[in-house]
Amino acid sequence: MNKLKLSAILVTASMLISFASAYSIENKPYAGQISKTVTKIEDLINQNRYNEAQNLCNDILKKNPNNIDARVQLGSIYSSQYKLDAAVREFSKILEKNPNDAAAHNGLGLAYFRKTTSSNMDIRGNANKYYEAALTEFENAIKSNPDYYKAYNNAGKILQELGQIDEAEKYYRKALEIEPKYSDAIENLGTTYFAKNQIDAAAEKYKEAIELNSKNSSAYYHLGEALLAKGQIGKAINYLQTSLYLFPNSAPVHDMLGKAYEMQSNEAAAITEYKKAMLIKPEYTQPYLRLSNIYQGRGDEEFAISDLRNAVSINPNFLEGKLKIADLSLNIGKTNQSIKYYKEVMNDSNYSGAALKGLAKAYFMQAQAVNSQANIVSEYEYVEAENAIKKAIEYNPNDLQLYLALLRISRLTNNDNQSQYYMSKILTVPKNNTVTHIIKGEAYLTDHKYSDANNEFMASINGSNKVEDWLNLGEIFIINRQYGAAKEAFNRVLIQDQNNLKAIRSLERIQNNENQALAKFNIAKGFFDEGQKSAAIEALRDCLVLDPNLPEAQLLLAESFEKEKYYFNAIDHYSAYVNLASIEYKDVVKYRKKIEKLQDKVKKIQAKNQPIKKFTRI
Repeated sequence: MNKLKLSAILVTASMLISFASAYSIENKPYAGQISKTVTKIEDLINQNRYNEAQNLCNDILKKNPNNIDARVQLGSIYSSQYKLDAAVREFSKILEKNPNDAAAHNGLGLAYFRKTTSSNMDIRGNANKYYEAALTEFENAIKSNPDYYKAYNNAGKILQELGQIDEAEKYYRKALEIEPKYSDAIENLGTTYFAKNQIDAAAEKYKEAIELNSKNSSAYYHLGEALLAKGQIGKAINYLQTSLYLFPNSAPVHDMLGKAYEMQSNEAAAITEYKKAMLIKPEYTQPYLRLSNIYQGRGDEEFAISDLRNAVSINPNFLEGKLKIADLSLNIGKTNQSIKYYKEVMNDSNYSGAALKGLAKAYFMQAQAVNSQANIVSEYEYVEAENAIKKAIEYNPNDLQLYLALLRISRLTNNDNQSQYYMSKILTVPKNNTVTHIIKGEAYLTDHKYSDANNEFMASINGSNKVEDWLNLGEIFIINRQYGAAKEAFNRVLIQDQNNLKAIRSLERIQNNENQALAKFNIAKGFFDEGQKSAAIEALRDCLVLDPNLPEAQLLLAESFEKEKYYFNAIDHYSAYVNLASIEYKDVVKYRKKIEKLQDKVKKIQAKNQPIKKFTRI
């Protein structure tokens, strides 16, 4: 949010509560002064019985078109049904004739506030304007009636939306100072406790709110949320279902109920609730993320990506969704797609770190996978990414993943000095926890040191003892095509949970990749034997993208590159062959000498200022 805008909003809010402090609290609100019929209308609105409420309003207005209370309730009916333009018109008409009507000012402010949750993205893009307008109306309501507690409560909601939890709490307490039995303010006070992780205190407030108003659907929702946080899933589901009984079309409640079912491992019911939430409010982002996690857990990344792409098409500002698409795309080897989405979020301060790390990895994977039909990334794009990562390091100087990202970029640009520096920076870190083992392992992979990488990955597995951790590690190893470590992680999962679907599907995926890699290797060998070196190179690179641990493929690709005079690439793949753990010692000696001869040849060519062919940048 624009800082100047936020400051203006907070100044308005500060004036609002300061103004009210100048008045003594005398009378309770005007509720006792309005007719029993209008009170009944309020009750019907609270029960979501809008047609009945509107019929009663119309009956009153037929007899007296100037009945202000009835017109205020009519505006409230429109507002509660999110017919917000109609609500704004109704409240504005009242205020033209009665500029000091507190209820109309409050109703107009609430209509403006509700516009910030509109499905219309043009309106949502101007949320600051509506926050300011709403606070102005709440201020006017309090000026007209300093005891109008609802205005304090509504102002508190806006401040909480803006992350001003302590300020919001002051407003809720002010509302309760005037009306101690106001259910909505008690519930909202509970939400400030929940935001501060005071779960028990929050739950007590929600229960108190329900005792005062058994029709308060959002209090049931919040109580269900609090109970979920305490691990009381069964009770949480009961309260969430009660909330839906009172208000069936609440996207957040369906989403939270889905989360509860997911915590019970009832994925089918969870998916149903998430989809209901998405249908009710397509721009509501949370269910898309939760649903994508379920699909990812099942190994159905394509389904996850499809739903998330729908979400970002509806809400282009859904940056967390874009980052998730990028990560999932990287997982399944769709590097172009991952690069696209990483770039779309990399300039946002909340996501830049994760995006830059992913972008560097995507570039590195893309360079490894590139063939004659692929998009080759320009040198400028590498430099741009490198500069952005260095900028991020200024703010996060101890983030090893950023150094890993720089290491990958330096490998792509053949900057050996920088590569050695970043490699040393990573490997000399003294602490050895799961994360550092993974980072060190991935660093070794950039230099084709498969045995060292495997040792680090195995250390990360041995340092973990939870099914969820092994599942996450297995996914990381699959992305890095380190199937030995991945199999070990998933097999440990199956020892503890033999029916774990994610582990079973992941092992099937590994087997499929290994089978495809062997099939592509056999095709490449045929091309090589027939003297079709270019076709052999493309097939071999496809093979190694699926499984870089095939020594025969690394060797054949090195020989193909050497025959085609791609000496840098030949050196790279002879080195990869030598570093594979399954190679016999005599071959290690033989091909190290081969590498030395090729390096000498490269130096002689460079000394003559002659160009050297490169198939890719690595």
